[in-house]
Amino acid sequence: MGVVEDRARRSLSRRRIAPDHAHDAPPCLTDLARAGWDIHEIACFAGHINPQTTLLYIHLSGRDLAHKLAGGMTAIHAWRARMAAEVLG
Repeated sequence: MGVVEDRARRSLSRRRIAPDHAHDAPPCLTDLARAGWDIHEIACFAGHINPQTTLLYIHLSGRDLAHKLAGGMTAIHAWRARMAAEVLG
């Protein structure tokens, strides 16, 4: 097993993704993006030097993107509420 495959298997394990025969059929890059992998981690796993190449192989739906946006907006709202609470004390 190579270094990249070993790193990917450990990362899949940490993220609680079953590596079902990862050596036979590596996970789809889109699945890795949905699992929360950073684009640079996915590019490294795929052996791409340029993350732009990786983006060609990741196909997220509008639902995936809306979910990610909603999570980001929730985090921003929580941060703004904390900041307002500190200022208004």
